[in-house]
Amino acid sequence: MGKPTPHYLPAAFIGGFGIRRPRLRESLVLVRFLDKPDKTERRRAESIAKEAGVYELQNPPPNVDPNIIDKIWDFYEPKLPVAVSAFESGTWTASDWGVVAFHVAAQGVRNPDFLTQVAKHLTSLGQSSKPDDLQRARISTLSELPRLLAGWRFLRVTRPTESWRFVVNDKGYAPVIDQNGQEGVFFPLSADVGVIGAVGAGSPTSQFVVAPTASRELVPGAVERLNQASWITRAIRCLIGHPDDAERLMRLDTSQRLMPSLGAFRNRGQEGLFDW
Repeated sequence: MGKPTPHYLPAAFIGGFGIRRPRLRESLVLVRFLDKPDKTERRRAESIAKEAGVYELQNPPPNVDPNIIDKIWDFYEPKLPVAVSAFESGTWTASDWGVVAFHVAAQGVRNPDFLTQVAKHLTSLGQSSKPDDLQRARISTLSELPRLLAGWRFLRVTRPTESWRFVVNDKGYAPVIDQNGQEGVFFPLSADVGVIGAVGAGSPTSQFVVAPTASRELVPGAVERLNQASWITRAIRCLIGHPDDAERLMRLDTSQRLMPSLGAFRNRGQEGLFDW
């Protein structure tokens, strides 16, 4: 019997970027793999962003499921499609934000690259980097992330109908930076909506992750720049989008750094990406 093959980006979440089917995990998406960048492939959402044994403990404590880490995601994954739908319609509640905020934190530790980076860090400190130590680091880091995110400020963003849709890489986020050096992270939630977090721009006394208090509609050029950021994010494996956006997906390259200019939002004058 082979190892379980969990998704490190939820399958139903991936489905929100493609041609949707009643079961979102069966939705049809377009994928551009980093190791095969000269072509795109149509795939079912459930067929990508997964890896055998990605969360498995090699030597779990007695009576502990070796895949116990994978069960952590059960806390929010079933609720995520409903929460994303609420963000799409602009009717989200505090409960919906709680689900999205957990997703935002979880994506910081779910990708396989997390283990690579933790191993390098622990080795540099002269500490153990055995496989189970790395897996436990997922849990300890996840427990710290809400405190870190409490110091961020979040904005809900939508795309204009005439622009191309949002894409998502298999890490589920894209670091961005504006012309003034303000750092942030874009979290696409579906083809039509996402949230931007401004790093360190929130209240330093916050004890919880504050929900977005504003929404903005991006201009088409800003959508393209954010999609570019998703493609050039370090150590991704693929980019996922809507099958109708194949030509635009292929236009993205790795030669550009994202430096959003002023005027990122529709009908907001010269308001920059973090001027909210």
